[in-house]
Amino acid sequence: PGPQFNMRQGVTIAGKSICVELDESVKGTGGSYWDGSVVLAKHLEQNSELVRGKILLELGSGLGFTSVAAKVLGAAQVVATDLCEVLPVLETNVRTNEVDVLVTEIDWNFPKYIKSDLVICSDVLWLVDLVCPFTNTLFTNLSESNKAIICDKLRSLEVRNEFFKLLKEFKLEYRELGTMHGHDIWEVFKQNSREA
Repeated sequence: PGPQFNMRQGVTIAGKSICVELDESVKGTGGSYWDGSVVLAKHLEQNSELVRGKILLELGSGLGFTSVAAKVLGAAQVVATDLCEVLPVLETNVRTNEVDVLVTEIDWNFPKYIKSDLVICSDVLWLVDLVCPFTNTLFTNLSESNKAIICDKLRSLEVRNEFFKLLKEFKLEYRELGTMHGHDIWEVFKQNSREA
């Protein structure tokens, strides 16, 4: 089955219709519609205190729906990241929705730190070979004073188990926040850190 949400026609978040377009020239998953981006945006809409006035970093932004939504929800700053070949369509979607979102590259194989109050990610756990680079990038961007919200649909038990195993190895803890539209939502934070 295809996506549950029609992001091309627009999905309403906080009273604003957010539309994102595909770019057929983008290879891989970064140029695809992923329902998790809308589910995560809806979760943030229901918990706007996580976003309002905060600095957010999105890992694996793809078409940018969640980053745009975070800005609409009142984030002070949003940094949307993905591979360099995805950035042009990401920038176009940010411009089309008339929001101020910083777009930059983060390749999970070469993680870099960007200071944030909250790290957000959706539908990033689907290939076992990407779980370790993703978890390392997540670890790199978590501190004692922030946390991550991850929204993911179970596609592979092997991938999910590998992710939970790596969380332990990286000394990261998680807490289940619930399920929405078939996607699990977790809070991830460094062990012994205070809740942000």
